[in-house]
Amino acid sequence: HNANVMEQVRLSEERQKVALELISYHLQADDAEVAAIAGADLGRALGPYLELMRTFEWSPRQLVAAEFSANDLSVLMILQMVVELGFLDRYAIPYETMVRFVLTARRNYRDVSYHSWTHAVCVTHAFYTLYLALDLARLFPEHEIFAIFVACLCHDIDHRGRNNAFQVASDSPLAKLYEGGSVMERHHFAHSLLILGQAKTNILQSLDKGLYEAVLQTIKTTILATDLERHFPNLKRFATIKSCFEPEN
Repeated sequence: HNANVMEQVRLSEERQKVALELISYHLQADDAEVAAIAGADLGRALGPYLELMRTFEWSPRQLVAAEFSANDLSVLMILQMVVELGFLDRYAIPYETMVRFVLTARRNYRDVSYHSWTHAVCVTHAFYTLYLALDLARLFPEHEIFAIFVACLCHDIDHRGRNNAFQVASDSPLAKLYEGGSVMERHHFAHSLLILGQAKTNILQSLDKGLYEAVLQTIKTTILATDLERHFPNLKRFATIKSCFEPEN
């Protein structure tokens, strides 16, 4: 009997390995689209958007297809931000790895009405413009800027268009997997880890152990903070901090 149980466990583990291999293959961007984006001249492709994207008032929803589709322009715009913010050199990220990571993130957003790739680009763009306007480099460690940027891009990845209350009320597999609250946010983080865990999309591969853990922790904290049940208490804390904030100190 024990031998049969152990064999069933072994087979279950092997099925899980095969399933993970299938998932990691299908969730990644293909080589052709990576080559097309990686070979693009960012300045020429983005044209007038190079200046527009630096203003908070402008929205990525206003991207208009030309040489590239609006969807591909959004990827190129994210890559332009990455270059400007110095992430590639600072964290020794090969450009092709970053391209594949951004394209893979896009692929893993579902076609839902709000929590879509376009929404993720808008949130990332908002953080980028705040970074420029408020000189956030003075206020945050470099690795936190990087981690928050990644979190913005991935914060709603694989969203199914239904909120946490629906997941819990419907007793969905996600609700069972992530008991204890923040169902979708914990799923978004776990899905982000799945992408970061693949060699071709691991933009954290050059980080030492301490920095790697710090970046992952900030990504997790940032994504979980998008749960509205956490947002309003955090907003109160922010108001308290703001009331005694001294910019010069």
